[in-house]
Amino acid sequence: LGLKQARPDAALAARVIARSPDRWFEEVTLDQGSRDGVQVDMVGLAPSGLVGRVVAVTPHSARLLLLTDPESGVGAVIGRTGEAGVVYGRGGNAPELIMTLFSPEADVREGDDVVTSGLGPVYPPGLPIGTVVSVRRDPSGLGLQAIVKPNAELNRLTEVLLLHRQGGEDGQ
Repeated sequence: LGLKQARPDAALAARVIARSPDRWFEEVTLDQGSRDGVQVDMVGLAPSGLVGRVVAVTPHSARLLLLTDPESGVGAVIGRTGEAGVVYGRGGNAPELIMTLFSPEADVREGDDVVTSGLGPVYPPGLPIGTVVSVRRDPSGLGLQAIVKPNAELNRLTEVLLLHRQGGEDGQ
């Protein structure tokens, strides 16, 4: 992938070997498993940005939950302003993400880059997620939501680079 040399936390590259038509934008199956060093909560990257995280591992394969799954939940910040929030998928056939911002007065606009915040046990800080394409009030009317186009082309995903978990190879 060309990322392995640039990422000291890179563990290994894996190929996408299966995906379900009814969960196309929610998960993929990889050709690497526990015998290759894959662990739950390893982060998956494509050359253009974050893809998701490993949620299940067998000896010879792993299941990667994509960012576009509604259960994905990634702590994120707006690159320009540092405004914080959580990014999750819309689900179904929508290859879009929703970022719920913590501040109801957040400074966010179309074209802003969104990156991982590094808060939490899974995702390291600064990984590119996507670009804001629109901003709206959340359904409650109290806060803001940004619609984010992922940097990675998740519908054409063929390979991912898996990163060691944040605490190191053994998660410590």
